[in-house]
Amino acid sequence: MIKRTAFLVDDDLPTNIYNEIMVEESGLFSSWKIFNSAFDALEVLKTSGIVPDIIFLDINMPLMSGWDFMESFEALDIDSKCECIVILTTSLSKYDLEKNEKYDRIKAFKEKPLSIETLKSIVALIPTD
Repeated sequence: MIKRTAFLVDDDLPTNIYNEIMVEESGLFSSWKIFNSAFDALEVLKTSGIVPDIIFLDINMPLMSGWDFMESFEALDIDSKCECIVILTTSLSKYDLEKNEKYDRIKAFKEKPLSIETLKSIVALIPTD
């Protein structure tokens, strides 16, 4: 089984803790990084050369929303970009669902929090090359 890498991007500490537990317990990931802001995650993507297999992204965050992150991410001039972004949200608004369709890299739109079943279904979306 191929283990994946992930970024968990959410401004809510309890959500990050819970999602990290799910990622760890799933056994599907070799490594992950947690970010309390979309801006910090974007900076790491721009400067480190790290490209995770999956980015789990909250929509409603201060300073830089998940949608702002997506706009900046799409504009990045780097050789390799994460091809699987999963929106994790408590909002299932029609606006967010429609905006989700704008981005090919967004592979899933899920309600928080993560579950092991959700993780398994998301990992299955990633080609094994």
